[in-house]
Amino acid sequence: MPDQFGGDPAPNTHSTTQEENPTVIEQIKLRAADTVQSFIIDMWLARHTPEKVMPILQKLIAGAREEFADAVANGGGIYAVGYCFGAKYVLLLGAELPDTEAHGQSSGEAEEGVVKKAPAIKVGAIAHGTRLRANKRKSALTS
Repeated sequence: MPDQFGGDPAPNTHSTTQEENPTVIEQIKLRAADTVQSFIIDMWLARHTPEKVMPILQKLIAGAREEFADAVANGGGIYAVGYCFGAKYVLLLGAELPDTEAHGQSSGEAEEGVVKKAPAIKVGAIAHGTRLRANKRKSALTS
């Protein structure tokens, strides 16, 4: 597995057990802890953008095509599964995007004559996608 996160692993998420009748102070502490945990996760997600992750995945796919050329040819392409954070990237890899977006760079406004890049994967499956917008799902699933 590639290190998609550049040595910055996802923050641990764990649930706290609540007592049946917590005191007011305990309720305030639990709400404060939930708020801090949510903020930490949001900050982590903000650091891991397509501009950082897509080049790593493109390099991985290029390496897999080279090292496992027979398997890729016999299987008709590369298959991917994305869960939670990875779901967005499976959709991006399966979409026909302008060349800049396929490599994690924003293309800004639509430019005339921009060459679309073919999907990098043949089939993708996702579950519990994080930070997905409806238009990304639709474009990836219909292409």
